[in-house]
This record gives sequence, C-alpha cells and structure tokens, in this order.
Amino acid sequence: MTMLLKRVQEHPERLAPSYFESPPEIVSLNVIDGFPLLIIREKWIVEDPISGEPVEAVNYSLFTTRGHTEWHPDSELISIGDLKFRQFWDDHDSIGVVDARIGHDYRGRGIGKYIYKTAINDLLDQRYSYVFSDETDSRSLDAERVWESLDRSNPNRIREERLDNPDDERWYATGYVQRRPVRVRGHWRRSP
Repeated sequence: MTMLLKRVQEHPERLAPSYFESPPEIVSLNVIDGFPLLIIREKWIVEDPISGEPVEAVNYSLFTTRGHTEWHPDSELISIGDLKFRQFWDDHDSIGVVDARIGHDYRGRGIGKYIYKTAINDLLDQRYSYVFSDETDSRSLDAERVWESLDRSNPNRIREERLDNPDDERWYATGYVQRRPVRVRGHWRRSP
C-alpha cells in the first residue's frame, strides 16, 4: 500500500500496528537542505532485558519522498531510517538510544543530526530529564560524529560520561539542543 502524506496527516494511526500504546504522532514535518523529512513518534511498553521491569520504548521513524524538494499532499512516503530509545529501568527520568539507522543514500547530509536533535528535544518535552547515547561499543562512527557535533553546538547541554570500563563512555543531553534558525516575518527564530 502506498502511503501518501495527506493520508498520514489525516490518520497517523494507520502507520503503525495496534501494539503501540498510543497512536503515532507527527513530531516534525520539515524540509532540510532540499530534503523533505517527516518524523513520526511511536510509544509502547516493553520488558527491560536486564531487570524484566516494564519500561517505555520510543521509536522515531524518518520518512522522505522522491521527486519533490518540498512536501505536497500527494507526496509518497519512503522510510529512510529510525531512532529507537528505551527508558532506563533503574532511573525512570532517563532514556537511551538502543538502535539508530539511516539509509546509506541519506548519510552525510545532516539528516542524522536532525533526527537526533528532534528526538532529544521531543523526549525532554515528554518528561525525561536525561537523554543518553548508546555506549561506545555499540555506537557507530556516524552516531559518534553526531554527538560530537551536538556537543560543539550545545556545550552546556551535551555532556560525556565515563562508565566503569575506562574505554567505555556515553553522551547525554541535559537540556534542549539548538535548532536551525529560520526567518519568520522578518525575524530570525529557532525552528520548531
């Protein structure tokens, strides 16, 4: 079945199976450097693999369209990646990355950084105090570069934490990360 933007905007629940705790929500509909990008959030409860406790899982699905440099109601959605998080079982104010995927054709264009910034800001809006990266041994070089870039543009909001193993570390966000400036009625503002 072909997914068109207008159908998703009218009925986002059609995007996801019924096991999600709440219907999917559109988090961002934007055009970044000529790439139309749609980010949809889905939430559900899973069992933590270590403790067996129920924790929240949050998935951000990333879509674009072919043949357009902007969104149209008849734009056909193409899935190009996702960013998955899971709540910490021992600290319910924290959530961390468990998987990240961006299609090879879309890497190196700032799209990964855009989905990370959107997800971090949305999770902070959703009640989380800290948003963690995955640990060094499971983090890709691309993800490492995204976190380093976020740290450079948000030095007081992105921090690095050393873990028990001296070779292992992870990044975490303690506040909203900078969004791209846009011009609104003659003034520069931060995009949503």
